[in-house]
Amino acid sequence: MNLSQGSPQVSFSNDGGKVGVQARDYNVYGDQILQVTRDQDPLALLPEASNAVFNASGKEDEPLCLSGTRVGVLDEIRAWIDGEDKQHIFWLSGWAGTGKSTIARTVAREYYDRKRLVASYFFSRGGGDAGNATRFVGTIARQLANKSPKFKEQLRKALSEDEGILRRVLKDQWRELITTPLVHLAVDSYPSPVVIVVDALDECDTESSIRQVIQLLADTKNPNQQLLRVLITSRPEVPVRDEFSRFLPDEHHLILQDISKFIVEQDISLFFKYRLATISPEDEVVAQLVRKAAGLFIWAATACRFICEGSSPEKRLRIILGSSGSTPTSNYYINGTYDSLFQNIIRSLIWNTSYLLFWTAVACGFSREGVMVKRSLRTLVMGNTTPEDHLDVIYLTVLDSSLRSSFTPQDIRDFHSMVRDVLGSIVVLFSSLSVKSLSNLLSKPEKDLTWTMNDLHALLDIPKDAKHAVRQHHPSFRDFLLNKKRCCDSYFWVDEKQAHQALFDSCLWLLSTSLKQDICEVNAPGMLAAELESGRVEQFLPPEVQYACLYWIQHVQKSGAQLRDNDQVHQFLQEHLLHWLEALGWMGKVPEGVHAIASLESFVSSSECPLLSSFIHDAKRFVLYNRLAIEQAPLQTYSGLIFAPMTSIIRERFKNCIPKWVRRLPRVEEKWNAALQTLEGHSDSVNDVAFSPDGKLL
Repeated sequence: MNLSQGSPQVSFSNDGGKVGVQARDYNVYGDQILQVTRDQDPLALLPEASNAVFNASGKEDEPLCLSGTRVGVLDEIRAWIDGEDKQHIFWLSGWAGTGKSTIARTVAREYYDRKRLVASYFFSRGGGDAGNATRFVGTIARQLANKSPKFKEQLRKALSEDEGILRRVLKDQWRELITTPLVHLAVDSYPSPVVIVVDALDECDTESSIRQVIQLLADTKNPNQQLLRVLITSRPEVPVRDEFSRFLPDEHHLILQDISKFIVEQDISLFFKYRLATISPEDEVVAQLVRKAAGLFIWAATACRFICEGSSPEKRLRIILGSSGSTPTSNYYINGTYDSLFQNIIRSLIWNTSYLLFWTAVACGFSREGVMVKRSLRTLVMGNTTPEDHLDVIYLTVLDSSLRSSFTPQDIRDFHSMVRDVLGSIVVLFSSLSVKSLSNLLSKPEKDLTWTMNDLHALLDIPKDAKHAVRQHHPSFRDFLLNKKRCCDSYFWVDEKQAHQALFDSCLWLLSTSLKQDICEVNAPGMLAAELESGRVEQFLPPEVQYACLYWIQHVQKSGAQLRDNDQVHQFLQEHLLHWLEALGWMGKVPEGVHAIASLESFVSSSECPLLSSFIHDAKRFVLYNRLAIEQAPLQTYSGLIFAPMTSIIRERFKNCIPKWVRRLPRVEEKWNAALQTLEGHSDSVNDVAFSPDGKLL
């Protein structure tokens, strides 16, 4: 019987009430086991975060160390890689903005060109897959395979023997896909030491994942005497320090802020002279900039972008130096009179800072002026005593300068609102989006977003092509915007929970207006996801819709919202759950959907919203039972209803979506049984099983 014109022939049998469906080379049987009969290279199964590789497409403009700078650090790293040191891990730590990633990128580039870089993984919060460790093992394994035919052979063998390994914990994946293949290589496989570079480990999304990655890398210690080096960079955060102390107490550790101040300032001076060559600043000007940088290369880089990318570099240089009589924040500015006023007030009222700030703001007469007064008083009273304070000042300076002197008070209010919305979205996104996609997600005109970001190039990497993603130049900008104490200007401070709530609302609206059954219009229930052209997926599921599919649940969790029965989440799931699962299938992201549903279930209180809780629990059972079918043939999402238990909430809610070509429904159980999911892919018998720590799962 033809399903529709152009669809493949589908045959059915009702042996014992079970339904068998066969379409092309794809089979779904009554127990919902799906089998693809065509051959597939096991390496194609490896999950990969392609944007985590140091030289991934789109990273062409990311900087390397300027010639003549960071000489001592680079020489120490080279000596460790090329020498015979038994310590196989080098930890390079430092505060935000001290140049860790630039050093890591420089080392990666140098050893890549020398054909001795075997893998890299640059973590990036807000960088999608690069922001977590889920695909860490697969990404490293794929790169190692590309560098060594013998490793590739061992890896292919491991995957062929047990495809289910990709669904196991990272520790088991690492042992089977990295350590074991390395052990089987000949001793002389690498005649010279080779290196893996892992950058910004602190940018990994959870402390648990950070700990796991360090433990994995500790296990690479010279398997079969291989000369393998691992360079790790991170901020000196507690989880990182603790794990290094526990697993790698004797490894190399270089702390960037411990390097001689004289050497660091020399490097920053060279950087300023190179980047500001077009305006040829005097030596004293460079010296002032170096002092203001306070040892932070990100301060220097931000200042140079701000100065050079404006229409009047000299004027912007004066703003940075603080010698300008005005700051283009509004029609008003703080002049020498206010400076004198500050000094007198401080002498008399230093004992009561909050009283002082309030009345000084009132004396200025304008709320915007009050903010500027508060900032100036903070500098005078407390002093910029830390490098972080210097970074805060330059970020505020750039933001202030984005306001134009011609703005009316209403223009300023509108601009502030738009900047908060746009920057708030950019810094809390879980994966970067282009201006065009961000416009569609936020339902704001693209030209308004472009206008808003026009003077923020010093803070944001804004590609000329609107289809390429907008990114922060440095993660410290996100830290600054989300910290009310650091971003003391309420006009720019971003409330993180509100930003996530706004993105959650946008995601749900976009999905509700975009998702539908057979969204890619393939009109063939047996169509395999692997056979659908990627261009067709992009056509019907553009980047902003894919983003919403992947991250709407994370945004609602981060917003701190209290979910209720029949609220917007409940209503969305009741209308679009199957559409969402189908979309994830075409995107190749069903595992992420499974994790998201399980995460949502743990977030929902069964006592406060029993209906929503029951719906989500049933949805989890449904997707686990049908996971393999949805992954390989997404339109089988709807056929899965046939095999759901009679009392399944999902079956009852979406019974109208059961394919019309099924003439007789199979006999099914009354309720879900104890089996959550059938794990497939292994080619041999199972010899061992184990209980989960809580004793609830086998």
